Amino acid sequence: MIAANRRRPVETAMVLGAGPVGLLAAIALRRALPVATIHLIDTGHAGGTLADSFPLAYPPALAVLDRLGLGEDMLVRECGATHKLADRFHGWGREDFTVSVQESEVTTGGVPMRLVAGARGDVRTGLGGAAALAEKDRLAPDRLDGSAAGRDIGYALRLDAPRLTACLRTIAARAGVRHASAASVTLTVAADGTLSVAAGAELPVVVDLLIESRGAGHLLADAPAEDWSAEIPEGSVCREPLACHPSLSDLITAHGWGWTTLMPGQRDGERVSVFDIESARHAEGLIRETAAGAIPFRTGRLTCPMDGRRVALGDAAAIAGPLGHFGFSLALLHLDLLLDLLPAASPEPVLAREYNRRANLMSDELRDFVALLFAFHKAARPGPAAARLALVIERFARTGRLPLRETDLVSDAAWVGAMAGLVEAAPGYDVTAEALATGAGAALAARRREVEALCASHPAYRLWLEERMANGNG
Repeated sequence: MIAANRRRPVETAMVLGAGPVGLLAAIALRRALPVATIHLIDTGHAGGTLADSFPLAYPPALAVLDRLGLGEDMLVRECGATHKLADRFHGWGREDFTVSVQESEVTTGGVPMRLVAGARGDVRTGLGGAAALAEKDRLAPDRLDGSAAGRDIGYALRLDAPRLTACLRTIAARAGVRHASAASVTLTVAADGTLSVAAGAELPVVVDLLIESRGAGHLLADAPAEDWSAEIPEGSVCREPLACHPSLSDLITAHGWGWTTLMPGQRDGERVSVFDIESARHAEGLIRETAAGAIPFRTGRLTCPMDGRRVALGDAAAIAGPLGHFGFSLALLHLDLLLDLLPAASPEPVLAREYNRRANLMSDELRDFVALLFAFHKAARPGPAAARLALVIERFARTGRLPLRETDLVSDAAWVGAMAGLVEAAPGYDVTAEALATGAGAALAARRREVEALCASHPAYRLWLEERMANGNG
């Protein structure tokens, strides 16, 4: 009798990098492979990657965290999380605009209300619940499902990196992850593809799966990659502490040398300054004034983030720069994909191709969204992004609508908010909206009343957060 071929499950896995991305990968693998040995090697790069330094979890990433046992209440109480409903862009386009994290398009007669309002020559503000709540800084997340205007609103969670890291270390230790530190790591690939890893002076360990999360602002140096610097400029990130109250929006301000983001937290916040590589001399002066130093970064993605037994996550796999701080969420979606496909101990070329195809779709859509913003930045240089996005921009200018998309890291609301703020409508913008414009006054007024009622039903976010923390500590 011929024995059937069986996939041998991973027996030993190793994660390089002990920042939030690496810790989450180790915890996830430990839960997915309960009889396997999971090693986590701290190589001293934690905090030097964009994904680890700015752990912002967008709605799809929040779902991944929840599946890993990291619920929202725990993240707020133990990891310093605050809610974000929107980004406010200042000095970026023709006028200031707001990009909501997530919210369904409101329609009348099957046509988006923002188009009808535009066709009437009416203001388009007051139609979106997320933007209105963010502007007033009013939110009790558990009340959103209680009204029609709030039911489809989504939010991101800003996580405090040091507190998140400490929490994840405790969880990893309790789960049985083997944690070690090493200043250097040596990888050896045998002729048959067997991978062994020597951490510092320790004896080499043969591993079935190796996770790289140590990007430190750069992709893996020894792997083929796609360079995005012509579309999303490389540069340096500087961070400064900022005294501020909790808020539901980040303020992103464009400058000739780059941009700044004001990011509020639970107790205080920080000002993040991002300098184009050509303005490095400006960055040097600020670096000398800030104790945190700077994180240099280069934008791009690996051609094959899964290569044999080696998988890159976080900055090691793809870097779209710090605008919007999507890196942490992208890493979690890649990790979720890895858990979904879960490779065996021996390399599987078909599975690797599928992983790379789907992971690259996610990375490329993020690239396109960030490249869209840069195409309209006041210091933008003409590049290939405009050519690739030309059809999308032209369609939105003509119809006010987006094409179908294959991934959801960046929501439709975010794309619409950015496009509406940046793209000038073409003549004959939307004949259907124009046809509805005359009789739509009542529907628009009713929608604005719904949004006003939504805001009135929510408390000041700062007070809600204080109460939640007090109840958690009581």
